[in-house]
Formats: sequence, structure tokens, C-alpha cells
Amino acid sequence: MALYNALGIERKDKERREAQWKANYDFFGAPVGLIFLVDKRLGHGCWVDMGMFFQSVMLIASDFGLSTCPQAALGDYPDIVRNVLGLPDNLLVMCGMALGYADNKHPVNNYRTERETVDSFTSWFD
Repeated sequence: MALYNALGIERKDKERREAQWKANYDFFGAPVGLIFLVDKRLGHGCWVDMGMFFQSVMLIASDFGLSTCPQAALGDYPDIVRNVLGLPDNLLVMCGMALGYADNKHPVNNYRTERETVDSFTSWFD
């Protein structure tokens, strides 16, 4: 809801909420859209590797003055992505990522979600 509030979209405004959601599939207008795939035959351990790879792409992009937006929504319709790109069935569509220069004047790039404290989700053992 923080996103919709930042954009001035009320909860009852289904049309504008849906339009904002659909922007995921246009990579929010970014000039580059990345789609991350993994072979289904690999074990779940590779998902950790993929997460580190996503983060590495985001950090490298930042070093070049670019911004990114990871997008789990692109994994919601893997068959459509697979068909449009002509991908084989053995590839799992993990997610997408928008890549480009952020418009820092746009409200979507100026809101921040609340964060949990580290102690709220971490257990420390001696």
C-alpha cells in the first residue's frame, strides 16, 4: 500500500492500481528489461546462488550510475514469458529486473517501506 499511497492511488481505485501493476510487465518504462532463468533440473540450493547473482547485478549497475528494480511479478506468468521468448520448458522464469536511470522526481522513487529491525528476525547464539 505504501507504493499506491506514494502515487496517490486510493485502495478503492481498482483501475489505477491495476494499471500500476501492469507496469511491471513493461519494466516500468525502463530501457532495459532483464529476465532471470534457471534450469529446473538444478536443486533449490541454486536459488541462493541466483539471489546473490541478482544482488551482484544490482550492485554493478549502481557502480555504473544505473538503477534497478527487481520484479518477482515477471515470474507469475512463466508460460507466457517462455512462449514469447521461445524458451525451452526446462527453464524456470525466476524474476525480471528493470534497468536504467531512475527518475528521482517521480514519487515512486521517493517513498520508502518500513523495515524490520535486525533483532526482530535474527536469533543470536553464543
